[in-house]
Amino acid sequence: MDNITTESGRVFETTAFQLRIIAIFAMIMDHSYKIAGIGGEFMTIIGRLAFPIFAFQIAEGYAYTKDFKSYLKKLLFFAIISEIPFNITSPFGAIFDPFHQNVLWTFLIGLIVLRVIDIIKNNNKSNILIAIQIVLVSMIGYFVGNILAVDYSGIGVLTIVVFSLTRNCRYKYIMQLVAFAVLNSLLLGHSIPVNIFGLMIAIPIQLFALFALIPIWLYKGKQGYYSKNWSRFCYWFYPVHLIVLFLVTYFGHSFF
Repeated sequence: MDNITTESGRVFETTAFQLRIIAIFAMIMDHSYKIAGIGGEFMTIIGRLAFPIFAFQIAEGYAYTKDFKSYLKKLLFFAIISEIPFNITSPFGAIFDPFHQNVLWTFLIGLIVLRVIDIIKNNNKSNILIAIQIVLVSMIGYFVGNILAVDYSGIGVLTIVVFSLTRNCRYKYIMQLVAFAVLNSLLLGHSIPVNIFGLMIAIPIQLFALFALIPIWLYKGKQGYYSKNWSRFCYWFYPVHLIVLFLVTYFGHSFF
């Protein structure tokens, strides 16, 4: 994507910090409506921006990390402690729900797939053999995601893989747009009716996730604000915000 310049001539870019803020805001909007019934369906539309940005940052985090094992352990730890908050805020509402796992498991599987892909690249000289093995590993990640019933299913795992594989490609914007449109069209979800020149068309809400590509494409590798406390907040945000929304829902129903 060409750089966007402001009236003053400055190039507008997003930083990793700004992307995380957008994703966190979108997730809060989405979950506030889904879990606590706050707001309206437009919040679900805004919420479609969250997962693609988080998936992109998993791919970026893998590319920049100097300690893969530490990165993996952190994701595993927070995936485990987030499971009960995720379960009690799901429609089923049980503490144990084997049929749907939180999104951090999706990120964890995606991260492992990226690691295996790197091992494949480093141990093979044949591009054809590398391509075949990458496809096989990606499909294994896809099926594992489906079998474990992680949030966004195996499609979410493939989304992370796409962002990683196209990271340094010359035509990455076209490739990401096409791949992202295909992947999101495969995700099940409800649609909203839209009047286009007098014709009512049902548009799947998940396709609004494509708009997440705009801030992602404006990212040029700059970190922006960073501190250890901010990093800790980003990890703790997911389970804590689910617990807060559960309490809001529980006490809201109790009082009203």
